[in-house]
Amino acid sequence: MLSISSRGSAGEAVNYYTHMRDERGRADEYYASEGGGQWFGAGAAALGLIGEVKADMFVMAAEGRSPSGQDLVQGAGSAHRAGWDATFSAPKSVSVLWGLADVTRRMEIQRTHDHAVESALSHIEQEFSLARRGKGGREYESAKLLIGLFRHGTSREQDPQLHTHAFLHNLAMRQDGTWGGIDPLELYRWKMALGAIYRAELAAGMAELGYQVAADGDSFKVCGVPDDVCRYFSKRREQIEAALSEVGMEGSAKASELAALSTRVSKAKDLDAELLHARWQEEASEMGFSADQTLTAKVEPKDIGPMPNPEELLTKATALDAVIESRHIWRTVAVAAQHRGLQLDTIREHVDLVMRSSEILRMVHPETGAVRYTSRALYRQERKIITAAEARSAETHHVVPSALVDSALDRFAAEKGFALSTEQQAAVRYATQSDGAFRVIVGDAGAGKSTAMLAARMAWESNSQRVLGCAISGKAAAGLQEGSGIKSRTIAGLLIALEPSVNEDTDEVHPPREVLSSTDVLVIDEAGMVDSRTMHRIMQHAAIAGCRVVMVGDHKQLQAVSAGGVFRHLAERDSARISEIRRQKAEWAKVAVEEFSRGEAAAAITKFLDRDLVYVEDDQRAAIDRTVDRWVHHSAVVGESETLLMASTNVEVQALNQAARARMSAEHKLTNEVVIQVRDREGRPAGRLQVAEGDRLLAKKNDRATGLKNGDLVTVDRINYTQEGLRILVRLDRTGERVAIDPAEYSQLRHGYAVTTYAAQGATVDRVVALAGGSMTSRESIYVQMSRMRQTAEIIATRQQLRDAAEQLPPTEKMRGLAQTIAAEQFVELPPECDDSFAACRAWLDQHACNVLGIDGRPASDPRLAEMRDLVSAMSASRQKETTLDYVVEQSGLEEAQAMSGSEQQDMVAQAMQEQEDEIVMTMEDW
Repeated sequence: MLSISSRGSAGEAVNYYTHMRDERGRADEYYASEGGGQWFGAGAAALGLIGEVKADMFVMAAEGRSPSGQDLVQGAGSAHRAGWDATFSAPKSVSVLWGLADVTRRMEIQRTHDHAVESALSHIEQEFSLARRGKGGREYESAKLLIGLFRHGTSREQDPQLHTHAFLHNLAMRQDGTWGGIDPLELYRWKMALGAIYRAELAAGMAELGYQVAADGDSFKVCGVPDDVCRYFSKRREQIEAALSEVGMEGSAKASELAALSTRVSKAKDLDAELLHARWQEEASEMGFSADQTLTAKVEPKDIGPMPNPEELLTKATALDAVIESRHIWRTVAVAAQHRGLQLDTIREHVDLVMRSSEILRMVHPETGAVRYTSRALYRQERKIITAAEARSAETHHVVPSALVDSALDRFAAEKGFALSTEQQAAVRYATQSDGAFRVIVGDAGAGKSTAMLAARMAWESNSQRVLGCAISGKAAAGLQEGSGIKSRTIAGLLIALEPSVNEDTDEVHPPREVLSSTDVLVIDEAGMVDSRTMHRIMQHAAIAGCRVVMVGDHKQLQAVSAGGVFRHLAERDSARISEIRRQKAEWAKVAVEEFSRGEAAAAITKFLDRDLVYVEDDQRAAIDRTVDRWVHHSAVVGESETLLMASTNVEVQALNQAARARMSAEHKLTNEVVIQVRDREGRPAGRLQVAEGDRLLAKKNDRATGLKNGDLVTVDRINYTQEGLRILVRLDRTGERVAIDPAEYSQLRHGYAVTTYAAQGATVDRVVALAGGSMTSRESIYVQMSRMRQTAEIIATRQQLRDAAEQLPPTEKMRGLAQTIAAEQFVELPPECDDSFAACRAWLDQHACNVLGIDGRPASDPRLAEMRDLVSAMSASRQKETTLDYVVEQSGLEEAQAMSGSEQQDMVAQAMQEQEDEIVMTMEDW
């Protein structure tokens, strides 16, 4: 695992070197503890810094000065931005072996870890363009870096935890011998790839030492090190999870991420290293394990085959994003390499093979000039979606007569007791009466999209058309069905029914269980979350059958998990809009939600501040406690099923679940507890779960027998034993009905006090409590979080997370403009960091402006906004996914369609439709 954090000013960095403190200001540890650090990097060598890191030299470098005290950069001194701490942590099985091995083996593992860290850092010098030069620091080039390496071997709880703090000083020696600062955004963007490169080198080194390694998600583990031994030496994780396997964590990387939450305690006083190793060995021996067993144990090797070919690697690299950078390819190759014992040189060779593959396309953004890459297959699929919509834009056989639509709207009003709004009626007419096989309805959160679809269903059915519904998740599909009356299922379930299947035992091919027809209407809810590859498959079936597709969604909300974003382009081409919000009751809340949707977070946050609905805590532990406090309060008023507790990441949700359940237990609200074995969606064991009457649970898989949908929240009413065995009777939030769960048959369960923002999209409750301010905060996520409520929503953030968010954001144009004006008025030169870092620009403005500065660097009319600047900026920044449709291909061939005449385009469309049909036929014949 690799984590990166800013150390801010030289004063802060020196404090960390001489006496590191945690977020509450408590003494924690020395950078140079467990042995002095070592200088690394070509920049260090150029300054004559070799060997051990001395405190005085560290201070000089942190201030932007040479060992002799010469200023190397503009603004050198205590206010100079010192640098970044990149922490490389070994997988837990490696740390355990290092802690338990004899001195000889321990040193071998240590050298292997050191080499892996240095390889990843050397990659930065070789591949990155970090140094700035030119006016405003807008030109970048490769540079020689100055890095201090501080290896540690223990966690705060004195467990074995092999890791290295690599302090990258904000000093880079440029190619002409001059010095400048570093662009930190490149480091953050490459974080995942660098972590994978480190792990690949480490895995290869462990294999050379005679250990067998195996895949562990995106990480690896050493075979023969029992999971319970790793858990025993992971007391840090125990503090956060309470029960190690309670939530079914699936890999050391996630466990390490949990440990990164700032709920930490002050590190215990260091013991003698040899005494620690002796203690660890004794504790492991009591568990029946020794380090030597990993070398002598007979572990059946798992053949994972050779490295994937370039096309397969490219497909993996574009799994989550349609357009990628080279770092995505490096990460994909490095992850595959670490499971096969391949080192950096071989990784580079495979990256080169991918970059030279005939399947990769180099693309350029027509406005920014940004270079990206994609696969030829994905490029074609996204364009086929658009061409299919254009080719069928003149179809009329789906049009419902006006009289039938009028009648349906009247019947809706009579049955519901209210009429649809003007824009809802317009959307219904657009979906039922307009020409074209593909219709798109864009509806803001809480604007009544499903209600409009109910009236549309009445119109279609009155015209003898069959209406089917689908959505990306079971819960969303159930919501569509309940809101509109359209029989719905998951998109995955629909595609399974529409495509041939093969009996794996007999190889017998079964035809599709269902077929679409030209009189069908397929409604896709939450269409903005459907990825491009899945959308392409749906369009193929719809085109061949001639059925109408109505996509309903909002591209301003959360994006597809996998590569996607075509819904936005379809909406821009032709769509109806429903914008009047109906969910929120108070007018201020409606306005605030609209402001969040437009990225006007400062104005929206002010409305929440005015009502004391925003809390900023010192650290994550305090934030979690506050979040749970508010959840308890609201649950007592409106009930647990009408109070939604959410966070952006799984890690934060895990911590909230633990804290909320602990509170419930302390207040004696949990009774008759049992422990059940839970499983993941594929049926694999995923730990044990404590379940009690009063517990909140989250269903993680669709189930026909119980009617549970993936994402359903339930409350445990009763636990008892029948003649058939254990039964858990729960009350379903979505419908209020009671369901009996047999944990032997359905065990895809987790605690459900808190959910992720993704899981919450589509939900509606009275009150919301959101833990915000993390790295996933964005315009889209805060819009979803705040738009779930009918009555109120509260935001809880931490100061440290606000600072971290600012590290990864560029300054706004207003901030840049103000900084340039102040620099000119005060006859000072603006540091280049102010051009690309929100945090650096804000710090400079704070230092040079006379007033308290608010959002965008303007004098703050509301002092409460001052410490919210970072969070508000994150809430204003969009994370909307890009598609290949946003770029132009540099290679000749595919882009020729851009210049085709109308008739030529029609020919191309016809050919594309034939290709789609051929692909379906070919697939059926192959099966």
